Amino acid sequence: MPPSFLQDHAQFPRHRREVLDMAIVGHAANPMCADVVDVGIVVEDGVIIDAAFAGKGCALCIGSASLLCEYVRNKRREDVHLDEMPHLLGETVGRMREGCVRVSVTAFERAILPFRR
Repeated sequence: MPPSFLQDHAQFPRHRREVLDMAIVGHAANPMCADVVDVGIVVEDGVIIDAAFAGKGCALCIGSASLLCEYVRNKRREDVHLDEMPHLLGETVGRMREGCVRVSVTAFERAILPFRR
């Protein structure tokens, strides 16, 4: 069972809205299931001032997308360490469901990482 903080984000997602009009968009899908996430971010002066997601999927996928929106907001791009997220959240949900969390992380990576270069 997911931890209560992740269940809360799955039940009551924050920052879930249309992202196609946002400046930077990342997309990811899990080929093993129906999880699909689109992430949008807005960056000003190197700081992520807004983050949102749209998509469909299981509770872990939606909960992690919501949680990651809160994690990246108001951070400089270089201070966002997404590589730690699947492992940290994956430990709490179990190895078999880590892919559900990974979809959201991948969408964020595709939005953020190209702008770190």
